[in-house]
Amino acid sequence: MDRMRKDGKSIIMISEELMELIGMCDRIIIMKDGTISNELMRDPEMDENYLIASMV
Repeated sequence: MDRMRKDGKSIIMISEELMELIGMCDRIIIMKDGTISNELMRDPEMDENYLIASMV
């Protein structure tokens, strides 16, 4: 996956593991009821609490 990212490829990752998403994703898109409700870019300050607050 890292090689693909370095080659400029996009990877769609779906996970319920918040730390996995925070650690691996450059951008996190949150969907609710089939629509995008939030879009977050990689941020060194992001933690699980920040991500959960963005989901509510």
